[in-house]
Amino acid sequence: MHQPKSSTVKVSPMGQQKLRDAKKAQRSNIHGTLKRLTYEKLAEKANVSLSTVKRLFKGETLLTEYAEAITDALGVNLQDVIVEESANVDFPYDVERPSLESYCYEALFDSGSLVRIKAPHGMGKTSLIQKVICKFQNHDYTTVIISFNDAEQEDFYSLENFLRWLCLIIGNELNLQNRLDELWDCKNSNKINCTSYFQDYLLNSVKNQLILCMDDMDLVFQNLEEYEDFCGLLRSWYNKMQIRSAWKKLKLVVIHSTEVYMIKDINQSPFNVGISIEIPELSLQELISLDNLYQLDLEVYQIKQFMDIIGGHPELVKQAFVKLKHDQNISFSSILEYAHTEQGIYRNHLRQHLLNLKKQPELLQAFKNIVMTNSSVCLEDEVKYKLLSTGLVVLDGNNLKIRCKLYSEYFRNKLGNANE
Repeated sequence: MHQPKSSTVKVSPMGQQKLRDAKKAQRSNIHGTLKRLTYEKLAEKANVSLSTVKRLFKGETLLTEYAEAITDALGVNLQDVIVEESANVDFPYDVERPSLESYCYEALFDSGSLVRIKAPHGMGKTSLIQKVICKFQNHDYTTVIISFNDAEQEDFYSLENFLRWLCLIIGNELNLQNRLDELWDCKNSNKINCTSYFQDYLLNSVKNQLILCMDDMDLVFQNLEEYEDFCGLLRSWYNKMQIRSAWKKLKLVVIHSTEVYMIKDINQSPFNVGISIEIPELSLQELISLDNLYQLDLEVYQIKQFMDIIGGHPELVKQAFVKLKHDQNISFSSILEYAHTEQGIYRNHLRQHLLNLKKQPELLQAFKNIVMTNSSVCLEDEVKYKLLSTGLVVLDGNNLKIRCKLYSEYFRNKLGNANE
């Protein structure tokens, strides 16, 4: 194993996506068959533990040398995926949003409830549900949070693989023994097997109310060919939660970034039932409260200047406020002046967005049209919803417009260049 250095880093949300893309791109030839790189193989290749690899991919703080070993094994530059050094400081930044938290909390109290939380990346979806679930733990609830980001690529190869992985990971969170080989009946359909295993074994083992939270649902849409079957399964569970006593103790939370335009029959999905919660940007008053928390002593007019450039995007606000708190060599005015440039604190965030767009030419062209026309643009639904999930744009009626000046100025420069 590598000898650790004292410095630490963690991967940004955009960096996590870049690492996942790099991992998917790597294949090894085993007995004439191309196999995708697993977390286990990556750990072996980097000479670190499996838990260390998973911590890096989840964006947890990690010793720099371990992170370098893993990114080197993937062929990725560590500096391109990590959070800015000052933003890596462990410091409270979450502004309290009591009305949003209360709404989610009260919705989950209802019997057989289902809550859907939707917002682009970096808006605080996971943070919101973690705060809410912490309150339920004080009421003797059993809570399970799973992320589809933890699934290996081979877990998405078929519906059976995926549903067995789902049952396995939920069972692990409940500290239950794996009985899949024993209880999975090959004569039944995969959906029946999954429902039976969940009802008769997993759910039956829980004596009190169970909150099951499924994060990163977008990865199911992207990677599982039979995603509509899975959505239909969740809808059937929701229907059982309304009428069957054994299921009434289950409460579901689904977290996603993308609109569900791809589902042909919305009535065979969980996306038109339950309570839908969309997370808005931080308001001026919330930024003022956050300024007080960080003790930055910014004037209201300065906060308004800041919002004029980045809006109220929680992730970008955090990065600037932590930088101001812990870096004595940077001023508020310099953050504003260089925000949209390669010298600015958002350079990695902006570069990653550009790289992601370049991988999807249709999306890139549509976004370029919005940026270069400097007005709202009407797009086909599929492109519209994909762009919305990036967080780069917002709705303007039925059209799309650029989210903020930061994106407008950076991408007008980049996409207006003939070489880009």
